[in-house]
Amino acid sequence: MRSGKNGERPAHGTFSLGIGAVLYVPLFIFALVFTQALRSSVSVVFMWFVGMLPVISFFYALIGRANVGAFVLSDETTAEKLTPVGYEFRVSNYSVLPMPFTEAEIVLPRSDGVSCESRLIRMSVLPRGEYRFKSSVTFKYRGSYRVGVGCIYVSDVLRIFRLRRFVNIYIKIYVMPRRLHFSRGDDNSPADAPTDSRMTDGIEASESNLIREYRNGDLLKHIHWKLSSKLGDLQVNDYKPNSGKKLYVFCDFATLFGDEGAADEPKAAERTKNRKKAREKKPRVIDVRLNGHARESRMSAKERMRAYADAASDRALAASVTARIRGEIAAENEKSDAAPNSTLAKTREDDRDRFTHADDVLPDELYDFDEFCADGVSELAIGAVLDGIDQGNSVTLMWFDERADSGFFAYEINAYSDIDAFFRQFGTAPFCPHSMKVTMLPTLVDDSDSPTFIFVTADAGIHNLGDFITSSHGAGAVRAEVMLFDPTEKFADKELHKEYVDFCRSRFAENKILLTAVSPISEDGGSDRQRGKNEAGEGRL
Repeated sequence: MRSGKNGERPAHGTFSLGIGAVLYVPLFIFALVFTQALRSSVSVVFMWFVGMLPVISFFYALIGRANVGAFVLSDETTAEKLTPVGYEFRVSNYSVLPMPFTEAEIVLPRSDGVSCESRLIRMSVLPRGEYRFKSSVTFKYRGSYRVGVGCIYVSDVLRIFRLRRFVNIYIKIYVMPRRLHFSRGDDNSPADAPTDSRMTDGIEASESNLIREYRNGDLLKHIHWKLSSKLGDLQVNDYKPNSGKKLYVFCDFATLFGDEGAADEPKAAERTKNRKKAREKKPRVIDVRLNGHARESRMSAKERMRAYADAASDRALAASVTARIRGEIAAENEKSDAAPNSTLAKTREDDRDRFTHADDVLPDELYDFDEFCADGVSELAIGAVLDGIDQGNSVTLMWFDERADSGFFAYEINAYSDIDAFFRQFGTAPFCPHSMKVTMLPTLVDDSDSPTFIFVTADAGIHNLGDFITSSHGAGAVRAEVMLFDPTEKFADKELHKEYVDFCRSRFAENKILLTAVSPISEDGGSDRQRGKNEAGEGRL
């Protein structure tokens, strides 16, 4: 338990008049007229009493403000998403005076479990008493949230004065994504190639690294049944495979709808406008996510990332391959522009017209679309990491993050237990700007061991096909896959969107890139729809 004085802001603008001040004015005028008309000792006493009321009320409120505080029962809580999380905080009165008109500005989770919103609650606190607020919530998406008391308003008995005290006492709630395995046929995984450290039936033919307690997401075939029966608790073999192939999993936490460049794109401008309207329909939300929309730090991270990307792209091999690919794309575009009546140009024009509204999101879904996609992408990325470990790879997970000094995080993973070291950091990663594309991450990789790249994103289409080609081949990847988190039910024309995904898959395949589309996962852990079919098979979570 800690005091609400921690993190208190400067008390500016703490004084205001309450509703009682409006009623006091006619009372004072009446007392003045009554005294002048009667001119007796009773009227004088009455006038003095009315005149002293504001002074008494002010000191009453001042004493109350100095003796109120807020407490929480813990500093932070960590839970998996879709799991009920309990929280409790208290507003205490340490004085011997009752505080019948006390208000607290609190930040509570919304009923839909998407974000938190600010509310003003009224309470009466007895002398040496306290007001308790205890509840639980099931958060819908992964991320960082905070719940607690921002400030307390104390009024006197007559409500003439209203004094504010900042307390800023919050519970930090870290909501983790689920660890779901991404399973598919052996021939379907780009990371499944011959290696010296193959795994037999999902377990490498070597001694286990250690035996530990069962954690959510561990495979049942890793359970040490004999030892579990002796201890009465599930124990698993934590196998640590020898380093085989180098596998990089790039996770995309960029917002899908950015304001940058929207003025030059009518469709993007209209989509941004609709998104703002959708948010305005919802209650005003404060403290949605920790570090989620810190403008200054976000811009500084953006500048750092561009500097790192520019430095990495100076490598001779990457520069030469990038220039060649971009030249081919530019030449193809010039060819289509020079021959507008050609079959290629007509086909492209028809495709562009046909898929104009393929990525139009339903207006009611715009409110939390970014949060929904980032949540699905995080679970899909963890699934890809677990699959890579099962295949005997040395996996490196990378994502842009403004909390990192370098602007991004990169962790090498060789066993399930390695994920625990950074899982909360990954699970609560904030959004990065729309311009911070996941295709920029391979430029930060300096690996000459013929790595495999897996891009996990919710934004993969013809508009950024060239970026995926450049980043994959330019960084020397021998295999590349784009794992697309595809919430088809969020789009206005679902059939058109499915057709567009199939079309994109064929275009990616032409450039030696595998596109696997995966549907959202239901709350019970099953897939609502198993999609993602391609030439080799299908992807499932």
